[in-house]
Amino acid sequence: MRHSTLQMGLTDRGYLKVGHFKVHKVVWEMFNGKSPEGMQIDHINGNKLDNRIENLRIATYAENQWNAKTRVDNKSGVKGVCWHKATRRWLAQIKHNKVLHYLGVYDTIEEAAKVVQDKRIQLHGEFARHA
Repeated sequence: MRHSTLQMGLTDRGYLKVGHFKVHKVVWEMFNGKSPEGMQIDHINGNKLDNRIENLRIATYAENQWNAKTRVDNKSGVKGVCWHKATRRWLAQIKHNKVLHYLGVYDTIEEAAKVVQDKRIQLHGEFARHA
């Protein structure tokens, strides 16, 4: 008799998998059934390895992106804020539903971060992630 074993590991995007099944999808479906067509399973706290049911929620692609962590190539360290060379000030902007919202330029990174954070809460609601 030949036995097959399921291999546990990570996907190329950092999600836990067993065999070819992503663990967060298995956990979600155990508690809630199949996720609706076109929807994704979002890790609320942003930790792809935290597959507790209370850390999972259904999300559109856009909502899942809103909850994404700050990109590793972000030079300012603040989501939605970058240095604007022409004005030598901090530029604040946020994208929502494919529309880029220009929020102004500010003397300090803290001012720009606050403006972006307030707008992110307004636009992204429960999916707003600031870091």
